[in-house]
Amino acid sequence: MKDAPFYDLLGLEVVGLAPGEARIRMKAGSHLHNTTGIVHGGAIAALADASSGVAMATLVPKGSRRIITVEQKVNFIAAVREGDLIGVGKVIQGEGDVAVSEAEIRDQDGKLVAKSIATHMVIPS
Repeated sequence: MKDAPFYDLLGLEVVGLAPGEARIRMKAGSHLHNTTGIVHGGAIAALADASSGVAMATLVPKGSRRIITVEQKVNFIAAVREGDLIGVGKVIQGEGDVAVSEAEIRDQDGKLVAKSIATHMVIPS
């Protein structure tokens, strides 16, 4: 993802955009494992945050505003070891300086892995 070294480190790839929605893929594997051999919750939370933030960005003219996550809650539902993870972020409320979005993370078989909700500040660039 352009100008986002952390996203590059995780291997995040935008695979779909629509107004108020983003789909981002992350290839899960041993490079993202925790000490128990499953994908670290922080990597999954980062995918959820990216999915939500990019969904927000689809509603803002490029370069005009910055989207900053100020709060995020993630429910982890299933463990994952490897394969594609898809994050789908959707804006719930995008008007004004405070916005809310959600994200679902699913494995390559469509099984729900995590669900998040986030609050964002939308400020001038």
